[in-house]
Amino acid sequence: MKRRESLFKRNMAVVLAAAVAGSSLAGGFPVLAAEDTAGKSIVSLTTDGLENPIGVDTQTPVFSWQMQSDKIGAGQTAYQLVVTDMDGNTMWDSGTVESGESTNIKYEGETLQPKTKYQWTVTVTDEDGEVWQSETNTFETSFLDTTYESWGDAQWIGSSKKNLDAAAANLFDMHVDVTIPEGSSKASVILGADDFRLQNPAMNVWGNAGENYFRYEVDLSDSENPKLNIYVVGMPACVNELDEDGNPVMVEGRGGMSYSYVTQEEENAADEPDATVSIPAEVFAEKTQSDPITVRIWTNQCNQVSVSMNGVDVDSGRQLNPLGGDHNSNTFPNLNSIGFAVNAGETALYSDLGIDMYGDYDDDMVLFDQTTGATYSIFEGLEGVTVSSEEDLITVDGGESGTLVYADPSDGASPMVRTEFSTEDKEVASARVYVSAQGTYEMFINGEKVGDGLFNPGNEEYSTYMPYQIYDVTEMLQTGENAIGVQMGQGWWSGELNYTTGDYNYYEPYQAVIARMDVTYTDGTTDTIVTNDQDWTVSTEGPVKSESHYNGERYDGQTAQEYEGWATAEYTESEDWEQPVIHEPRMNDFDFIVRYDEEARIVKELDVQKALGESREGSGSYIYDMGENVIGVPKITIPEEYVDPGSTVTIRYAEILYPDLPEYQEQNLVGTMMVENLRAALCTDFYIAGEGNQVFEPHFTFHGYRYIEISGLKKELPAENIKTEVISSVEMTGTYDSSNELVNRLYKNVQNSQTSNFLSLPTDCPQRNERLGWTGDAQVFSMAASYNADVYNFYRNWLKSLRACQRTDGSLPVYAPTAEPREDEWSGSGFSGVSWDAALTVIPYNMYMQTGNPAIIEDNMEAIDRYLDYLDSYDMSEEYTHLTSRTGILADWLSVDSTDAGLINNAVYVYLIGLARDMAEVIGDTALQEKYAQQYDLAKAEWNDCYVEAETGRLYTTTTTDEAGEPLEEPEIVYYDTEAAYATPLRYNVFNEENEAKAVENYVETVKAAGYTITSGFSGTPNLVPVLTEYGYIDEAYQLFEQTDYASWLYPVTQGATSIWERWNSYTVEGGFNGNNSMNSFNHFSLGAISEWMTSYQLGITREEGVAGYKSFVLQPTVGGTFTYANGSYDSNYGTIYSGWTAKDGVMETYT
Repeated sequence: MKRRESLFKRNMAVVLAAAVAGSSLAGGFPVLAAEDTAGKSIVSLTTDGLENPIGVDTQTPVFSWQMQSDKIGAGQTAYQLVVTDMDGNTMWDSGTVESGESTNIKYEGETLQPKTKYQWTVTVTDEDGEVWQSETNTFETSFLDTTYESWGDAQWIGSSKKNLDAAAANLFDMHVDVTIPEGSSKASVILGADDFRLQNPAMNVWGNAGENYFRYEVDLSDSENPKLNIYVVGMPACVNELDEDGNPVMVEGRGGMSYSYVTQEEENAADEPDATVSIPAEVFAEKTQSDPITVRIWTNQCNQVSVSMNGVDVDSGRQLNPLGGDHNSNTFPNLNSIGFAVNAGETALYSDLGIDMYGDYDDDMVLFDQTTGATYSIFEGLEGVTVSSEEDLITVDGGESGTLVYADPSDGASPMVRTEFSTEDKEVASARVYVSAQGTYEMFINGEKVGDGLFNPGNEEYSTYMPYQIYDVTEMLQTGENAIGVQMGQGWWSGELNYTTGDYNYYEPYQAVIARMDVTYTDGTTDTIVTNDQDWTVSTEGPVKSESHYNGERYDGQTAQEYEGWATAEYTESEDWEQPVIHEPRMNDFDFIVRYDEEARIVKELDVQKALGESREGSGSYIYDMGENVIGVPKITIPEEYVDPGSTVTIRYAEILYPDLPEYQEQNLVGTMMVENLRAALCTDFYIAGEGNQVFEPHFTFHGYRYIEISGLKKELPAENIKTEVISSVEMTGTYDSSNELVNRLYKNVQNSQTSNFLSLPTDCPQRNERLGWTGDAQVFSMAASYNADVYNFYRNWLKSLRACQRTDGSLPVYAPTAEPREDEWSGSGFSGVSWDAALTVIPYNMYMQTGNPAIIEDNMEAIDRYLDYLDSYDMSEEYTHLTSRTGILADWLSVDSTDAGLINNAVYVYLIGLARDMAEVIGDTALQEKYAQQYDLAKAEWNDCYVEAETGRLYTTTTTDEAGEPLEEPEIVYYDTEAAYATPLRYNVFNEENEAKAVENYVETVKAAGYTITSGFSGTPNLVPVLTEYGYIDEAYQLFEQTDYASWLYPVTQGATSIWERWNSYTVEGGFNGNNSMNSFNHFSLGAISEWMTSYQLGITREEGVAGYKSFVLQPTVGGTFTYANGSYDSNYGTIYSGWTAKDGVMETYT
């Protein structure tokens, strides 16, 4: 009963002036023709998909080009491609090839040499026998060597010092020896003090502004019952449910994580403990109470605080934060300021006070102690405090009214290295620099930034691959003295890499850079400059005081002015500069590689659309609406009259403001920044003002936001002083316009979310403490992504990391990179699903079909085979041995109506087997093709037998246990008449011929029964409208597409959305955020997969069935709904394909 007929078919080896011209279509409406002119050229010459690339990392690059002509029907009939070295020696001459192919022509010449520049041209013969000649294009090779030896004498250099930003530290490990002398009975340790969020009523949900701290008091007033008293001051406290021993009752959260159960919130007083715990007798074993007590206080899972004394656990995993007990909430306490409290008339002694880096390390990772970091000197001069660093002793006297003191232990900065060298009086002919980093880097030569890339070397599975960049820096060198400087950041190498805390500093806690510069002079002599610990120096006192993708950047404008010119030869080093340390990475069994894709960079700039004024009256915090929810950083121009030197300007970010609903009216939150969904990511930048006019633009962090809040200025900054620099690894090339403005906004939202989440890899979201390469998100959106932008190399690069994370048994993680060992099955395999794992198979297939380039299949075929063998090794049952029991739980994620994961994922499994069969044929692997052809037929038959009721075509599962897992007396049948249940297997051709027609009817009825609203989630949604369209239900397809009620694609648009939401109910008029304040991204591309249908069905731009690439394509627009026109374009690798139509009363009138 399927499927619709094509309106047009065209062969394409040119960029057509009009997609179709010069004839009439069946139905009698006119086709608008383009003028026939003779202009012609060969354009868009690329090597491995890039123009004039430096860093071709293969012996077999592929070449592509496009013919551009105003002549209708111009096309290529033959080509000759010639590659030479720069001296003109021929490396490869293809000879005349009778072919219309102009993409992915593989190099078949002599062996390419490393670090060598080549040039190539192509000559094309058209259909009239005329010869077209291209301009000369170039490419340069990389090291063509993945080993460390390719770098010569270059070494990884950095510093052994680590900076500490206490305000952002939600993971910390603090210890101190507390001595309570005779005559005294209590002594307290202070932490989390002076939290900036609790000093400004606009920065916390309680509207608090004042002194704040967390106090841990050792109470020996009753020698028979020593206690630990815990005080929370400056914010509401939690009341934890306690067990019989007085410890918090722990409950299990998502993913097996535990946290204490909070029964209520209460207002608290500074002099009343919010919790009291008995100190176990073991603490004082073989000791007296007047001996020093080693108190250790540390966080786990962010919002859980534990305490031990003398190595004995006293209080474990206590939630002090009423917002939540794990990484899914904003964090309190962060380390912030630390100190002491002693009651009036008493004295306490503190020694061995230290802050260690969170986690387990082979060596001590001390961030603060009497001689490290900020040192005990931060307490000098505080009232009641006597500091003796030599004796490692801090004495605190309570005096007449008691003493409470604290200070900020923050210190240091991210490492920066520099060197100087001389070209003497020689003229530079060429210079290339090769550079990588453990972390991220920005390189400068003679004060100018090298390249325009951001966050290099990019996000990879670093245990397997270490990317590097190559730059032509010939024009940056000067005769005589030169300087190179590199500023480093944590990037995806150090710090928080995940929403859980187990991956903290997974690769290394330190950053390092490796670089090599090869200089050739016009006289033929050469120089090589490499990173080492003799010729370079390092500073950890520079302007970038701290940086983190999750938490933000702290930049000191005063220090920046002191360091001005640090990457020039004129700079004089201060005593801050010292010999660097060699940092060989702990995981060093990686290959050095050049990434396939392009660097992340600024792709556009946004202006403020509206200044919204002060957040809360008297807060001094001003909110600005950028008009679009995107990924980027601010560029803020601050005139000198707006800020005093040394003042701190605080910049916060949000995707959305609290709406004007009763829930938020009661809390006085309406119109303030909603940052609960940022969870444990602080997402705050701090700028310490320097002298004069200044501009702040972070370089080592990024944020997902629409709204900016600026605090700390003397007055409100003009809106024109604030910009947003939008950052991405891809640029949108697809276009769309129609008569429906809501749909036009939807399309822009899709592109906003793709731009925002295509940063170095396809992420789920750009704002919260996640930003991971989730496989399910990536695969459901891959076709839509390919219509919006050139994403072949982008996906190809990410799949490299996914393969690197594949487990030895063939199983896959749900995101990549994973930053965890992979010898065994993925540790989170219970939280997985075939619909997520499908990325490994679906994306290579989709990218091949869109481009005709089989390299991505060749890369992944072995891994695909291993994965499918893994699924095949776990039979669903004795009866169904060709379906799998390893379906996982991730299928139609975040749906309105739930569908059995096994039903969906086994349908996807069948689909994957068919794709593997087809891809094996593409690369000529007949053994695999035959293997999967047989397996596909068997699995498809079993799926229909297992899940489809033959008489009705309804879908069902059979269960033998109840919800509690108890056995049922009789098996129970559960029917799944959901949109996802039918649409997914229909789209994937899993129903057999006997069941297909009934399944279509059931699906259509399901859509109607839901009132043409969406009830599916991540896996099912991309298939809804395409299936209706394929089977001829055009009216139904358009009713579903144009729906504006909840849940629909357009409902968020009616609510002001400027990007795609994670949930259908991320926000509704009736329910606000519907209790999803924390797990609620407003920038998630997955549900935006509808844009594939808009291009390939509504506009009708699609491939010829069964033919990869767009040399031969089909135009078959689908007119319907209320649309009176629709038009748009797709940039294929053969050129731009345009399609546009007008209609009246659902009938096409014109087509262009």
